[in-house]
Amino acid sequence: MIAAPFFAGAQVDRSYYYESISQKFTVNEDTTVDVEETQTYRFNGEYNKGWRSIPLNKVSDITEVEVIDAATLIPLVRVFSSLDKTDPVSWGKYYVSRSGGNLNIEWYYRAQNESRGWILKYRLIGGVSFLKEKDELYWNLLTDYDVPVLRADATVVIPGNTYSPNDLQSEIYVQSAENPNKIIQNNRTYYFSADNIATRGVVTIAAGWPEGLLDRGAFWRQFLLVHYVPILSVFIILATIIFITVYWYRTEKVGQGRGTIVPEYEPPRKLPPAMAEVIVREKVTPKGWAATVVDLAVRGHVKITEQSFELFGKLFASWIPKNYVIERADSPKTDPLQDYEKKFMEVLMPAGRFSTKEVKIDRIRGRQLYVEMKKLEKELYKETELDTNAYAKPVSKDAYSTIGLFILLFGGVFSVPFGLEMAERGFRYLILVAVVGLCSLAIWLFVKFEARLSAEGAISKEEWLGFKMYLEKAEKYRLQNLTPETFEKFLPYAIIFGVEKQWGKAFEGITLEPPNWYSSTGQVHAAAFGTSSGGFSSGFSASAFSASFSSSFTSAFSSSGGAGASGGGGGAGGGGGGGGGGAS
Repeated sequence: MIAAPFFAGAQVDRSYYYESISQKFTVNEDTTVDVEETQTYRFNGEYNKGWRSIPLNKVSDITEVEVIDAATLIPLVRVFSSLDKTDPVSWGKYYVSRSGGNLNIEWYYRAQNESRGWILKYRLIGGVSFLKEKDELYWNLLTDYDVPVLRADATVVIPGNTYSPNDLQSEIYVQSAENPNKIIQNNRTYYFSADNIATRGVVTIAAGWPEGLLDRGAFWRQFLLVHYVPILSVFIILATIIFITVYWYRTEKVGQGRGTIVPEYEPPRKLPPAMAEVIVREKVTPKGWAATVVDLAVRGHVKITEQSFELFGKLFASWIPKNYVIERADSPKTDPLQDYEKKFMEVLMPAGRFSTKEVKIDRIRGRQLYVEMKKLEKELYKETELDTNAYAKPVSKDAYSTIGLFILLFGGVFSVPFGLEMAERGFRYLILVAVVGLCSLAIWLFVKFEARLSAEGAISKEEWLGFKMYLEKAEKYRLQNLTPETFEKFLPYAIIFGVEKQWGKAFEGITLEPPNWYSSTGQVHAAAFGTSSGGFSSGFSASAFSASFSSSFTSAFSSSGGAGASGGGGGAGGGGGGGGGGAS
């Protein structure tokens, strides 16, 4: 028999153990189970808080939690935050929370050198297992208690029936416990017990009865009744996502433009590459800025120098990522620049020079570049809107619609767990109000600010996609005048569309001299534009430059920021429930 030596506590004069833990399970026809758990402690020294933790992983929910003084049968008062256990004002109160996948109950009192007991009441939803030919309550009475328990027992009561006790099954499994006992008292009542359960000992019971005694369909009705607020919240979020998707499709895809795309042999409306990308993608990407650099070079405003790496020879040099230096041209051309292009050159080369290698290393410069480029993006968007009349709703304010989508995503991720917590606190409808508010805000932001092409802009987008078609399939049009000048002139646009290799392939077999705006610090024998033949013998690789330049921007931006147990299977600790408890 376990007695006084089995104490817990850091101090010799302060310890406790459980005289008994007694549980009664009343199984209802609607499949819920009402639990009445009486915990009797023996205290040596003063204690002020008891606690119980029940895992939620094997049940749908635990509701209607109460704590009652076993001696007086007076219910404790529920509060909605943890209290100071030493404050007399806290005594006689209890708090329920959810964390770590457990339902946690703690209650406050004053007990000293005495035996005290409390009754914990709660309702299990989804605690009964529906097996092939029977129903079963498979439950851990205790698993993780930090002190010994002298005796644990449980009574299971099922609804009235016409079965005989022989139609029922029961089993008990124990670890680190003595005298396991099971009795089927009649056709409604099971009794289980075990003695001298050591620290972290396990007692698991299984009670089975024929199928048909419970209304299995009631489980789903009960589940919906308990969880209707988070379920409705998820439904509202999904409905919002569907609405936004349908709205976007109808406004962006249906009835826009001419509906056909045909090849275009010149850049439509002679827009620069970055503006073209804004019209096609409704944003500018690092590729768009790389294309802008090449465009400025072709037009004579900057020069590009490749910094070659030849320590291990030319063969290995081709495998190493390239770095580039961009410098203002000594005698720049006089053709007019767009306002955003002037600003871009100032941001990129404040001292007349930019190195992809240096910006990857210099975090301060990277942060500065990030801030300035974000401002420049907005200026580009506004300039594109004014110059092209392509947007019915400005792309410069599209960030607000992104915020709306973020709000929707945030609400979707946190609505269910937050809703369960609010329901536990008695504020069941608060999460529903919050979800409705967030979804309404998301819809308003998206509808009001989501960038939308005008009829003219939709036609312009189709024209640009036609130009992409030409760049991508240019080798089919060899009879046309494919000159070196055309090659350089259209190269920036090939970069924004990601078809620079296809564009270069159209010039295979044509001798192209190295451009005067490009040089290399070493001899790098790589075919121009990533093609396998043709091009410059010491040539500019548009793909390599775009990758290196985009990588430097990415670096800058990132620097900113089964079978049932009652039939004979199973084992100790395999059921639902269990958990631990204690005092402090």
